[in-house]
Amino acid sequence: MISSVQELIEQDEGRKPWPYTDTSGHQTWGIGHLLADPLPPDVLALLNQAIDLQFQHDLDAATDGLMAHLPWFASVNPIRQAALIDMAFNLGVAGLMTFTTFLSCMESGQWAAAAADLRGTLVYRQLPTRYERLATMIHTGQWPS
Repeated sequence: MISSVQELIEQDEGRKPWPYTDTSGHQTWGIGHLLADPLPPDVLALLNQAIDLQFQHDLDAATDGLMAHLPWFASVNPIRQAALIDMAFNLGVAGLMTFTTFLSCMESGQWAAAAADLRGTLVYRQLPTRYERLATMIHTGQWPS
């Protein structure tokens, strides 16, 4: 039973969390909100806020997953932690856990060996700029310049 104008409009318009083309050919999102080109500042601010919230959620999930699966994670320096979080964010925690030689080297503080192992992976060949930066961070323990 509809009991408010909000429920009435949402039933008529629908709810889409992603942009779509409406029946008139206009880009729309949410509950019938027209996306002008360029986006009005209020809509852009709202979308950026949603992006930031989703990113923080995903970042927290990657970090929490590493804390749960790698007891030694908290003992490595923050830059190496950042590299591992980046990898978990990209690969998923389960995907990162398949890098057993790499993680074994990380756990024992063999930074050069961990970086070398990472450079031999498929994901390194697929995303060489990203993973070279991560390998360097793991090897040196320093932020990239």
